[in-house]
Amino acid sequence: MQARLVRYLSIGGILAGVTFAFYHLAARPASQPPGAASAATLPVRAVAVRLQLGLLDEKPADWSGQFRLPAARVLAIEGVERSGATGWRAKSTVVPKNLRQQEPPVRPAVLLATLDVDATQLVEIETVQGRFAFRPNELEWAKPRAFLKGAVTVERVPVSVPISAAQTHDDFPALARALDGTVWCVYVSYAPGDPVDEEAARNGKFDSLLARNNGDQIHLARYQAGQWNYVAAVTGEKRDVWKPSVVVTAKGTLWIVWAENVNGNWDIYARSFEPARNDFGPTLRVSSASGPDTNAVAATDGAMGAWVAWQGWNGKDFDIWLARVQPGEVGQPIRVSTSPANDWYPAIATGIDGTVWVAWDTYHKGDYDVYVRAFRNGVGGDAIPVATSPRYEARPSIGTDSQGRLWVAYEDADVNWGKDYGQRWPWKQGVPFYRERFIKLRQLTAGRLVEPVVSMTALLHDTPYDDTFKVSEYAQRTSIPVLAVDSLGRPWIFYRRHPLAAGRGEIWASYARYYQGGRWSEEIELPGSTGRLDVKPAIAVDSRGLFVVYSTDDRRQNIRDSKVSHLRLAWIPTFGTAEEPVMRVVSPEIFIGSRPEPVHPNEAQDVERLRSYRIRLGTKELRYLRGEFHRHTEFSAHRDWDGPLEEVWRYGWDVANLDWIGPGDHDYGYGLDYPWWLTQKQSDMYHVPGRFLIMFTYERSTPYPSGHRNVMFARRGIRPVPRLQGDANVFGTAEKGAPDVKNLYAYLRYFGGICASHTTASDMGTDWRDHDPELEPVVEIFQGHRLNYEEPNAPMAPRGPEDTIQGFRPQGFVWNALRKGLRLGFQASSDHLSTHISYAIVLAEEATREGIIQAFKQRHCYAAQDNILLDVRCGQHLMGETFVIREWPRLDIRVVGTAPVASLRIIRQLEGQMPTYVASFEPNQQEVQLSWSDRNLEPGTRVMYYVRVEQHDRKLAWSSPLWIEYRP
Repeated sequence: MQARLVRYLSIGGILAGVTFAFYHLAARPASQPPGAASAATLPVRAVAVRLQLGLLDEKPADWSGQFRLPAARVLAIEGVERSGATGWRAKSTVVPKNLRQQEPPVRPAVLLATLDVDATQLVEIETVQGRFAFRPNELEWAKPRAFLKGAVTVERVPVSVPISAAQTHDDFPALARALDGTVWCVYVSYAPGDPVDEEAARNGKFDSLLARNNGDQIHLARYQAGQWNYVAAVTGEKRDVWKPSVVVTAKGTLWIVWAENVNGNWDIYARSFEPARNDFGPTLRVSSASGPDTNAVAATDGAMGAWVAWQGWNGKDFDIWLARVQPGEVGQPIRVSTSPANDWYPAIATGIDGTVWVAWDTYHKGDYDVYVRAFRNGVGGDAIPVATSPRYEARPSIGTDSQGRLWVAYEDADVNWGKDYGQRWPWKQGVPFYRERFIKLRQLTAGRLVEPVVSMTALLHDTPYDDTFKVSEYAQRTSIPVLAVDSLGRPWIFYRRHPLAAGRGEIWASYARYYQGGRWSEEIELPGSTGRLDVKPAIAVDSRGLFVVYSTDDRRQNIRDSKVSHLRLAWIPTFGTAEEPVMRVVSPEIFIGSRPEPVHPNEAQDVERLRSYRIRLGTKELRYLRGEFHRHTEFSAHRDWDGPLEEVWRYGWDVANLDWIGPGDHDYGYGLDYPWWLTQKQSDMYHVPGRFLIMFTYERSTPYPSGHRNVMFARRGIRPVPRLQGDANVFGTAEKGAPDVKNLYAYLRYFGGICASHTTASDMGTDWRDHDPELEPVVEIFQGHRLNYEEPNAPMAPRGPEDTIQGFRPQGFVWNALRKGLRLGFQASSDHLSTHISYAIVLAEEATREGIIQAFKQRHCYAAQDNILLDVRCGQHLMGETFVIREWPRLDIRVVGTAPVASLRIIRQLEGQMPTYVASFEPNQQEVQLSWSDRNLEPGTRVMYYVRVEQHDRKLAWSSPLWIEYRP
């Protein structure tokens, strides 16, 4: 029975104390702004339990029922439809077909109830299927108890309640506890602004798709003397802010810090609040350098001020910075990290002796490593390595205990993270975005680094693949650690994972475990914590337990059934006795197994060669910009395999060292406004003009024959266009095309965007019934997650239905589009899981967002599976162009490979005919330069040429075509 329970989505967690309990929500005063924390009171006692009803059902059954308690004692029933004061209506449900291999055919009904009863009182329950009873004090922590012969389980969970209103998306809470016991909370509320007029947008009127009157606001609330109340707005409305932090000084002054986009530049800001006077100080600008400064965290300085750490741009890369703020004054920023690579994810904590600890992760040796540094009276010691093996070690969270020991939790994955990976990639492979993840814990004390003698484990998740040739894999995936140390000195780690072993749908929940002695506690789930992956609960500790505030959107299966994000409060009482943790000495670089072989030992030189290469045509100078725009994330992962949105920026900045990137989530998260806003915000936050460009991109998906397309804009603020309704509009006809696609083209023209079809010869592809050469100038000819869609005899292309991934639609091969006269440049991008084998390389006049759009519109681009330099011209004309010549066409071709070039093939297509191979070369050298003339053309012939390169390591590159009219 226990093994079966982990398959179901639960909404429970651990036991809440008898005297710390449910909060009755009061009406929000009219004077409070939307998004303000709701008032809540604390009753004398309460017990929360989670019921799973119908665990043995083979077909759906009615599990409606009621508590046999006085009405006033049933404080809340969540997760099912409430019926009257003490009852509910609920049924077990059929599991979707695609999950039945991982789950029983019927999923139980799950409810969370909060009861005002003594823990020793008998609680009777009557359901349609039978009666049972229990006493709360007989239920074990995180261990369900079975009733009705195993058809029902009951377990105690922590009391938790919503503490913010539902008019806005409330997110990113941070907590701080004052010496008087008051718990302060800051959080962000996002208001969507003017609604989209979907009917108008479907009729070609797109003005409402440009966001207006939307934005963020930071709020302050507190829990004091049994009451949770809203305090005030920290900022104005309609701002563009990121992840606030709050700290309380020894004298009771609050400091609130955050990142904010002001006039196009992200900087760190701070503001003090004096509770005694209920008064805010002025807003102080903490950072002032050009470039983005973000991810601010704060710790007390023991007096009237605070220490603020953040991730900031230094002109070449991201460093971690530290500054002291006090009333009316900001200290000079101190550079904490000094590596020549990007440093990420600062964490901060103050020890009992006043030492300020700062942690971060860095990519300085080609993989992520964790470091900490101590600051005493503003003077920093040496950087101390915590985890510096060849593995992926990132996202630290830190805390100190009463003995002054520093605890560090961080995220861990296998070596070569983000390097070459694809479902059909047959060569040297790395590790994809989110195949496996672990949480590690280490402690630093008296110069020694130690770790628990046993590792923390969690539920194994299934990873099925779209490629039927590839078998499913089971792996542990836990991430986004948050560390806290309770009053007994035990380290707690809160983390996110998928609640189902099947791993289907974009749904994650928060869990916690603590370490004592030589063992980890049972896994504890925070009630009602489902939502996206990158969610961090905020924790405040006192002698009685842990206050936990977290954001949730109440999704049940995937992002599409999510609700408005709001905050919940949970109380986890301290229980048990203190027990010294059993640890072992560890080296920061410890690594089990042989040292990994680099996937690309010469990658830095390959990238630099491309970056420094220039093409001069007349007065124009073009540069090569490497990127892609089809990376999925937690917003449209379909299952637990793409990782948080932040991974896109880490991958683009560090692992692939790209010049530009665009995430490719479906309609920015299936058309939901809040995921769109988070994506738009981060696409600005990590954008550095001239070095790393982030395009505003999303995937718009309709089945064959209309097809999936990836959309790109150079400007922020444009929402996805709604689809037309009905098959006649979505698919149209082969002769006249699809009205829905034509509306997409009109939308792109209105906002200055472009799009590109992908996986064109699959069930996601197209038969090319629609095309606009200005608005759809390129095609994704190769996709790292799947195959090459050039033509069925090409390398890595599907030969037929038995060889394909997700359907075989031969009319969708790119050669068929060329035969029909479509003018399409070529690019390659990745899609799910795949990394580092798909590049869309544009030849741009300027390294700007607008320059990338313009290069694609001119089809000055090519597709590649590696950092292959490809330069194909005809006279003064570059690949992608259409022109007339008087002499026989001569192609001047230059290739600088990452390995020797085994073959170079020239493809020709005469107007109205199918393309053919007309020339083949076998250079067998890494650098190739040759010219080829086509002397068999008749005058007046219209012809197209492109080049495909295949290296000895079988990696490919495709030039965009040239369209030539030979008119001597």
